[in-house]
Amino acid sequence: MSILRFKNADCKNCYKCLRECPVKAISMINNQAQIIDDLCILCGKCTNICPQNAKEVINTISNVKELLSSNKDVIASVAPSFIANFNVSNFEVLRAALIDLGFKDAFETAVGAKYVDGEYIRILNIEKYPNFITSCCPSVNYLIQKYYPKALKYLAPVDSPMVAHAKMIKKNHDCYVVFIGPCIAKKDEAHKNEAVDEALTFVELSEMFNEKNIDLKKYSEIKATDEYNSGRFYPVDRGIIKSIKTYDPNYEYVAVSGISECIDFLEHIDSVHGMFVEMNACPHSCVNGPAGINSGEGCIKSIERVRKYTKNTGVNPIDVSKYDIDASKEFKAYDIDYKIPTETEIRQILQTFGKYTKEDELNCGACGYQTCRDKAIAVYNNKAEKEMCLPFMKEQAVSLSNEVIKNSPNGIISLDENNIILDCNERAKVLLGIDQVVKKKNIGDVREMSDIALYLINKKAIDVNNAHISKTKRDVEVTSVYVKNAKINFAIIRDCTLEEEHKKKLKEYRENTINLTNSVIDKQMRTVQEIASLLGETTAETKLAIYKLRQILIDNEGK
Repeated sequence: MSILRFKNADCKNCYKCLRECPVKAISMINNQAQIIDDLCILCGKCTNICPQNAKEVINTISNVKELLSSNKDVIASVAPSFIANFNVSNFEVLRAALIDLGFKDAFETAVGAKYVDGEYIRILNIEKYPNFITSCCPSVNYLIQKYYPKALKYLAPVDSPMVAHAKMIKKNHDCYVVFIGPCIAKKDEAHKNEAVDEALTFVELSEMFNEKNIDLKKYSEIKATDEYNSGRFYPVDRGIIKSIKTYDPNYEYVAVSGISECIDFLEHIDSVHGMFVEMNACPHSCVNGPAGINSGEGCIKSIERVRKYTKNTGVNPIDVSKYDIDASKEFKAYDIDYKIPTETEIRQILQTFGKYTKEDELNCGACGYQTCRDKAIAVYNNKAEKEMCLPFMKEQAVSLSNEVIKNSPNGIISLDENNIILDCNERAKVLLGIDQVVKKKNIGDVREMSDIALYLINKKAIDVNNAHISKTKRDVEVTSVYVKNAKINFAIIRDCTLEEEHKKKLKEYRENTINLTNSVIDKQMRTVQEIASLLGETTAETKLAIYKLRQILIDNEGK
């Protein structure tokens, strides 16, 4: 099931999504961005970066509504970052609103987070890992499974808090479980785990509240419970570490957030030892999730909300020991079909977009790939097209434009908005009798252009026939076009001197023909009249026919 996709026809080939994608799981085929599901880690960076809003996250509201309309209870598991996304004072406020929405009940996923804490401690008491990576973030898990399988031996074999909490809920309830949070990857994780029946984002939940006219302010007087749960720290940096509280002296506890930072760590993970790594795909962790509600206050304010809420609510620590679930998880490497071409094949592909030497490889990143070689490999795997190289396409366009102007049989002159000459090809110089460099001069300062200057500076489309160039004694046809967006006016000057000479000769020929015809007609008329008189027939019809013939010849003169 595709969680992410791009809308057709919205893509403007800016390659911004590809530049932002940390694993380049986006293909550009036929000028359209497409998510490559097998390569995507669902970090959601592309969803928030697209200037055309061409991204589309699968909407599961209808699926949740179907569950709510069933005969079975539906219980919500709500991510602890809710406090940073909704204007509520405590979870009980949101719980009441969810019940009014149709849920049987709602609980904090932080309960599952606390259970996962215990699993981490239990596992490390049994076995000493060289390094230990938390398994709470599905995007990080996908990153390791798809791109860094060597690090699987360090990944905690434990369910995420979402899955663990769903198992805990179903241990005591015969129900459907719907997870609600700021994460896109959780939708995919939910679909791959039978413990979670569906996943909503906070954005989707907000839509459902609006549809039912549920205003959270209505529940503002509801008080919080006295239960304290350190698992509520999970959505901020070092939140997992802070929640655990029991530290193994054999490990250094560090937090790594942001895919780029995670990749950097995974690249060098075998060179470190004794690291307990809290790893999250989103910078600042889950409070900065891609499907959260943007309050405009920034991540620091969101972090403050989470920390204050966790510290200031509840006095009785939650006890998760009463739950007995299997929270173990086996992570396996994905089989990624990504071919690496030979050096010869890479060089051949590079040459198709103008990279013949190392110096030609600008590695500018405009196409979205860090290096020209990376882009060539993507082309080899049908993920990219050679036309994505913007410097190459610009050079081609400029070169083609220059060649067209240079070799055009017509004169071409262009001006900027201040009537400064930007270009004037050789043909234009010949037609106008120019023997000097005119580029960067004001057209008013070039005497030879006086015959066409008015057409060029009008800043509107003009077609002029039979303009006469006094210096070269040429008759020309001028087409003037103003490109408003670029503020450039240009003229195409076509030499029609031979055409005018031809027209003059044709006119003279027609006049001579008409004169000769008149003479012949006069003679023939006399002869016809004589014959008609002898035959006793009227000449009216004959005269009419002959005069019509003459009129036709006269009317065609000049055509």
